[in-house]
Amino acid sequence: MSFVFLILYLDSAFLLIVTSYLFIENVLLILRL
Repeated sequence: MSFVFLILYLDSAFLLIVTSYLFIENVLLILRL
């Protein structure tokens, strides 16, 4: 059971990192314009 929670936690952390990375990329693009 804890294994499933660990996978869900890692998956959510990965999604958070990806969304924050995309957000930073968009901010940098906007600042460049």
